Amino acid sequence: MKVSRLVTHSGLTIDISLVKCIKHATTYDGPKRHVLTFEFQTRFIYIQNPATEEYELQAVQDSTELDFPSFERLETAADEWEAIWQDYLDDHGS
Repeated sequence: MKVSRLVTHSGLTIDISLVKCIKHATTYDGPKRHVLTFEFQTRFIYIQNPATEEYELQAVQDSTELDFPSFERLETAADEWEAIWQDYLDDHGS
């Protein structure tokens, strides 16, 4: 069983046990952005369908993004977050 661990870094607090992947990229569609994206493991919730009043299982795939002013700051933050995640995995045998 995964052990939850809240981590705050770069102005973001997340439960590091729920991270599926961390991606970093520079986007050029509109204003140039240096973005660090956290994708979280799929979770399942029941939602009541108002038409049938039955509960239906829904898959939720969450993510969140952090913007950085430069590519260098993005790379630094990505390396730090990856180290935090690896420390968690090393501590919990995953």
